[in-house]
Amino acid sequence: MKRHRHQANVLEWFDRDDIPSHVLIEVIGHLLMTTVDDAERRYSLLAQPDTLQRAAFTERQIYRLAEEICLAGAQSSDWPKGLSWN
Repeated sequence: MKRHRHQANVLEWFDRDDIPSHVLIEVIGHLLMTTVDDAERRYSLLAQPDTLQRAAFTERQIYRLAEEICLAGAQSSDWPKGLSWN
């Protein structure tokens, strides 16, 4: 599975005391939403009125993305040449 290109940087930020938690939440939400081609979900994140609600929204989106990845991984790879069952 291809990892997000900013993953190492974000993980390092969690170890830094000079970066407040609310900034980490904003950055993670932004990075997550830039990887999703869904304008409605991106707008929904921006529409959350405070950091705690953006954090909860981001958490839900991470779980949703994880479920989608699991479903994609469970698909059969024995498709006829050049075809997909989708």
